[in-house]
Amino acid sequence: MDRQTSDVELMKERFVKLLLGEDMSGGGKGVSSALALSNAITNLAASVFGEQRKLEPMSEDRKAKWKKEIDLLLSVTDYIVEFVPSQQKGKDGTNMEIMVTQQRKDLLMNIPALRKLDAMLINGRSSLGESIYKSITVEFFDPEDFLSNMDMSTEHKVLDLKNRIEASL
Repeated sequence: MDRQTSDVELMKERFVKLLLGEDMSGGGKGVSSALALSNAITNLAASVFGEQRKLEPMSEDRKAKWKKEIDLLLSVTDYIVEFVPSQQKGKDGTNMEIMVTQQRKDLLMNIPALRKLDAMLINGRSSLGESIYKSITVEFFDPEDFLSNMDMSTEHKVLDLKNRIEASL
């Protein structure tokens, strides 16, 4: 029970820190919530992936840490909102303009991409595909041989290969 309690307290502390823009005093001297979130994700990635020396499957404890932390960080995005005008119909049938909250547009666009990136980062093999993964994880990697065996007949195929390799890193 103590571990569960400490996890909840840690989650509350991080949630508050992100929403206050890293300014725990509440004095308004912090950064924007989005920047605080970006910094937290960058720091998490550095701590989880910083020790990876080569392309290999992540250990289960590392995967669990990443998944737990990224889920916590992304849950905060539901509360980074902006006011937008909306219409509401009154009881008497009149329309009135009200302000409602919605998730910020930059987050609405970027969070799905971040979730996709998250899925790719958990296991580089999945983003590369089995054949490319085996080609680059051999003991003696020959880049010329690798490139000669890749289908680079179109610009799209070259770009796809580049994106797969970048995603796996």
